[in-house]
Amino acid sequence: MEKKDAVFTADLESVTTKTTVSDAGKVYWTIDDKISINGVTFGIAALSEDKTSASFNGSLSASSEYEAFYPSTLYSDGMSVLPSSFDYREGFNMPMYAKSSTTELEFRNICSVFKVTVNCTDIVTISSITMSSADKAMSGDFTVDSGFNAVLEKPGMISNTVTVNCGEGVPNGTVFYIPVPPQDYKRIKVSVSGIDEDGNEIDGYLATSSDTAFSAVRSELYILSMTTYKPATGILEYKGQLVDTEDARH
Repeated sequence: MEKKDAVFTADLESVTTKTTVSDAGKVYWTIDDKISINGVTFGIAALSEDKTSASFNGSLSASSEYEAFYPSTLYSDGMSVLPSSFDYREGFNMPMYAKSSTTELEFRNICSVFKVTVNCTDIVTISSITMSSADKAMSGDFTVDSGFNAVLEKPGMISNTVTVNCGEGVPNGTVFYIPVPPQDYKRIKVSVSGIDEDGNEIDGYLATSSDTAFSAVRSELYILSMTTYKPATGILEYKGQLVDTEDARH
């Protein structure tokens, strides 16, 4: 079928579920955002004044139904995949999905989000941060159910963790937003690699207790704070827990 130029309008679930979260908590589309519609990448052509709505341009064959993913990299070669790693950027990218029979798209969040603050005086620069669970995968091939939840095809593949790579490093005190599939987890663990004030590489982790069962809900933000530690052999063992929740839908 012949492809033709097309314009799609993309709105979002609520004021607080856009693609980027600033330090002040404001959320919005950004001009470099790209979405995938029926496997074709579309870029932003125009933004509303408050950046809560955007028009996307691309070339696409007409269809009775359109499926869209944000970011566009979630969908490739006929597969939707929650990545096992991504590069750090200020703010936050929430994986989203939309389905429509018209060119009007309403995106919904499909993941839960952990807000992790690493603030330990022994770490000067953070190199990477990895989230894992004792019983569930946090990345991999997925589908979207009727409730707009990302559902992993292999949820028991616990080696499928998610890592934020920080390139040349980010400073101690940096806030990370890590999306994970909404599901029940046991022993959530966050591992950190970094550099101390003497230039030595150090590693540490924070984990909930081994008998803790936790249910992560779609479109909600959960806070982990990594502030104290107990030295061990070559390891910093961070002590922390889920200290608060914020509903990202308000």
